[in-house]
Amino acid sequence: METIKEIFTATNDNILWWQMSIRGIVIFILAIAMIRFGGKRMLGKESAIDIVLAIIIGSILSRGITGNSPFIATLVSTFCLILFHKLLVSISFYNKFFENLVKGEERLLIKDGKPIEENLKKSHISENDLMEAVRLKGKDSVENVEEGYLERNGQITLIERLKS
Repeated sequence: METIKEIFTATNDNILWWQMSIRGIVIFILAIAMIRFGGKRMLGKESAIDIVLAIIIGSILSRGITGNSPFIATLVSTFCLILFHKLLVSISFYNKFFENLVKGEERLLIKDGKPIEENLKKSHISENDLMEAVRLKGKDSVENVEEGYLERNGQITLIERLKS
């Protein structure tokens, strides 16, 4: 019992390699369980809310492994963040305004084979950036694209123009 207490109450001033290793394994297992509880969407998307959550969780859990934060507090705060994320995602599912606020909106960059200059400027995408995206999608010019969107995750999606 004393060894268990040693493992989980050590601080960064006196933590040993084996204590950090055991903490890492325990946090790894519990993090998987918490992320599974949070749902597949949590780390599968690339929206701002998901990226921020992943960064914060990584930071908090690493502090628990190294002893810079109390072990139990690290786990509880991580679980609270996952619950908060689930709440925000649930609210955004039912409320379009909140969804756009939290996750952002897509932006139309190409319409009927023509770039929309105003939206390119708002998105800080140059003509060269746009042409690179067109080429990477296997198109030879913007004219072959019906619509092009800057998605909420920062990727550019192209809808091919139908040939008549």
